[in-house]
Amino acid sequence: MAHRRRILLALAVFFLFPAVLMFYAVSSGPPPGLDESARPKARLLLHCTRADGSAPAGGTYSIVGRPRQALPIGFLGEALRWEGSFEGGELSVDALPPMRAEIVVRFESGERMELVQELEEGLNERNLKP
Repeated sequence: MAHRRRILLALAVFFLFPAVLMFYAVSSGPPPGLDESARPKARLLLHCTRADGSAPAGGTYSIVGRPRQALPIGFLGEALRWEGSFEGGELSVDALPPMRAEIVVRFESGERMELVQELEEGLNERNLKP
């Protein structure tokens, strides 16, 4: 009977400890003096050109990823999503967190592209050929 209690206690600590740490981190807020603009930001710039050199008319995009940041052990964080539209052959999204991003681009012509891009702090530029 005592053995079962120890196992249950160990399981409770294993599963609840990360949740308690996250609650503390969220409820305590950012450290004093930390400005939101001080966090690392990535900029994604995709240049889209067809094989004949022409630019597509525009389209929509979806970006999904989990920001790379210091999190308590056992907490993976939620995937975040950015969606929008763009005109012409250039897709630009500012103020993204550094992360491994899964990007889906749908052009007005019906073409679709999927790619995975490691977003680092600063400019992340890539050429796409739909």
